[in-house]
Amino acid sequence: MNQCPDCGRSLDVGNFSPFSKIICPHCDSTVRVRTLLGQYEITKMLGEGGMSQVFKATDLTLGREVALKILHRELSKDSNLTAMFEREAKLTASIHHPNVVKVFTVGRDQGYFYIAMEMVKGISLEQHIAERGALSEEEVLNIAHDVTSGLNAAYQENLIHRDIKPGNMLVTKRGTAKLVDFGLAMQQGITDEAEDIWATPFYVPPEKLDGDSDTFKGDIYSLGATLFHALAGHPPFAANTSSLDELKEIKGAPISLKDSVENVSKGTVKLVDKMMANDPADRFDSYEEILHAIEDVQEKVFGTKRGRPSGGAAVSTFWLKLGGGIVLLLAVLALAVSFGKRENTGGDAIPGINGGGGERVISAAARKQSNQFLEGRKYMMAGNFQEAGKIFNQLSKEGDLSPSTAAWNQFYQGLNELFTGHEKSARQKFSGLAPLKSFAWNNPELAGQEKFLKKVGAKMDQDLPLLPGDKNIFPADTLQSLGLLAGGLKNWDMGQFQSGLDWFNLFNSSKVPTNYEWISDFKPLLEAYRADFSKVIENSPVPSRKSDPDTLKKQQALLKKQLTQLQTQGAAPAWIQARIDRIDTILAQEREEIARKAEQRRKEEAARKARALAAASRKRRMPDGPGVLKSLTPEEMAEISRLRELVKTFSGYRETLLFSNAVLKLDTETFQTEAGRLLQRDLHSAYQQADLFKSTLSGELNKGGYEGIIRRRKGVDLDGKITSATPEMFVVDLGFGPNEVPVEEFDPGWLVDTAEAVFPPFSPETENSWEQLAWFAAANGLIEQSRRIAKQIGPLLPEFANRFGRLEALRDDRG
Repeated sequence: MNQCPDCGRSLDVGNFSPFSKIICPHCDSTVRVRTLLGQYEITKMLGEGGMSQVFKATDLTLGREVALKILHRELSKDSNLTAMFEREAKLTASIHHPNVVKVFTVGRDQGYFYIAMEMVKGISLEQHIAERGALSEEEVLNIAHDVTSGLNAAYQENLIHRDIKPGNMLVTKRGTAKLVDFGLAMQQGITDEAEDIWATPFYVPPEKLDGDSDTFKGDIYSLGATLFHALAGHPPFAANTSSLDELKEIKGAPISLKDSVENVSKGTVKLVDKMMANDPADRFDSYEEILHAIEDVQEKVFGTKRGRPSGGAAVSTFWLKLGGGIVLLLAVLALAVSFGKRENTGGDAIPGINGGGGERVISAAARKQSNQFLEGRKYMMAGNFQEAGKIFNQLSKEGDLSPSTAAWNQFYQGLNELFTGHEKSARQKFSGLAPLKSFAWNNPELAGQEKFLKKVGAKMDQDLPLLPGDKNIFPADTLQSLGLLAGGLKNWDMGQFQSGLDWFNLFNSSKVPTNYEWISDFKPLLEAYRADFSKVIENSPVPSRKSDPDTLKKQQALLKKQLTQLQTQGAAPAWIQARIDRIDTILAQEREEIARKAEQRRKEEAARKARALAAASRKRRMPDGPGVLKSLTPEEMAEISRLRELVKTFSGYRETLLFSNAVLKLDTETFQTEAGRLLQRDLHSAYQQADLFKSTLSGELNKGGYEGIIRRRKGVDLDGKITSATPEMFVVDLGFGPNEVPVEEFDPGWLVDTAEAVFPPFSPETENSWEQLAWFAAANGLIEQSRRIAKQIGPLLPEFANRFGRLEALRDDRG
């Protein structure tokens, strides 16, 4: 319970963390709760992590400012965890040196565990490098002297730090460097029994990867790597990986500061190179020896003795540029420590493994996942896509993958599906990239990876090929060149072979970025695509209805031979097979054409007879045209009402365009009155003519084709051409191969518009075609179009005009 400072009434703050701001329910005042823990009064929040919060506080007993690190309440109940925090505090407190951050006390209050330590006004060396890039040699030597002095003080207490890196060094306003975070420290000679290796890949000594015991010479190596980073502006290795095998390979390569930094003295090069010697025996034998070497370079190069010039001028200049806004940092903000797990602030730069510049735990599970991932990638690069797919799919089912690994694994799943020609399945894999958990962790390199994966996921999820301009969003000569590979595969798998090759060529000409040499292993896989294009696709015959049957059969034999020569999967075989099938279709259509024309002539003759019969009926008592439905007997009206209800059931035939079914249904009905029988004949003729329309239209399309906008019942309009047609199927080419589309999938209104465009002008020879068109429009409920056509042809076809008028009256429910 707390008391409100304004109204003095009690407040239950059990559910609020220290320094929370709440509204008093009694007087509506704003109140800070739990501002006092032990002897420390909290005055400002400095930062928060997954394990703890850090505050600026005042020691009320001694009147000094401290940094107060408070473990979250639920974690403060964990005795193992608090024991680790207490151990870190005691280890740090045992070292009394100006270059090591001081720990004052450890305590518990109100259910919270806290550590009070020295407040340092400064920034980490990591941030310092990020702000300025490479630092001057003089400044780095000053920092090296301070940190070495702090390490030497720790070693006098028989402690080795085991986590030396720029993030664990603070540089104060006066230029003093202080060593922080002894969370991984242990006594010299004690063996760490933990299976996991806590290390930062950039700075981890190579012997640690072989399982050797930690010694102070490992700290020397890490310090040398840190100095290299400060002088060069970048780490000595692109070693951000949790794969032990890759780290060993990277760390085994010889390295020298002189290859990365110009204008640095030979003495400093020799100093850093010796600290980073691969064999611990070749490094310095003591911190005193390092201090003498540093002081020797400072004296020879800069004329100074025993460390930095007075006041730390090199760093002070930097702080003056920053002005008064000094960042308050403390040792405990560099890293949050937990029992058995540390906060993940980074990982490898290898796609599929956590990337970043922070510390990594290389656990047995992570080791296994890393090996599995790299094995899957090797299988894919070797062309064994089946085994690669099994591994990636298995990894995707594991619930403990890091966000980075999960994202890259999803990317490679999609890429593997593209290599096997399954573009639709790949689209589903890539679509999963956008919602995956972020893994950037404020790391620029990881942020770039994350941005790339989301960008490639959004592009590859589209159901259309990528455009030429899309290449610009995947810069060559970078890791993002993988987007060029993926884009090329996508376009190829969608039948855009030349476009796919253009993307492949850009990917192939891209320079492999340093430390991503494995990207080159994808390039040999693209030779199969080039071979298929030059040897098969460019030389494949194009089947045409204009070719005679013998020519078509020879083309089909060649295509079947080419099908066996293809090296790639998916689109190319499907493209060749489609041409083989097209020849079968053309040959079958040729055989069916004679029978179809004969059937069409039979239907037209039957239609003519029906028209003659209808014409004869005009001599009977019923008037022609719309007036036929007026002045009828009750029996006639009843039958006409029955006809109206029957016609309503025919609307379902519009979806299939099978109006012949309406004809059959009319034939099953019996009418007793003359009016009923006349209208039955009218409807019979109209639906029969509507059914003939598809044959007439397909015949005209085969004569001259169609090119332009193609409207479907559902989906966006297409811009393409119709290369051939049957009454049941149109062959549509959108620019990347023929596609057979059932006639019923097209918008009926578009079919009417197309017929008006391709039909010859109305004449006695074409009157049947135009009459079919009018009845097709009417049968589909296209009232305005049917009336317009009827108005054009009616004056020259009195019989049609009378029938159209009678059925208009029937449809409109008039008379």
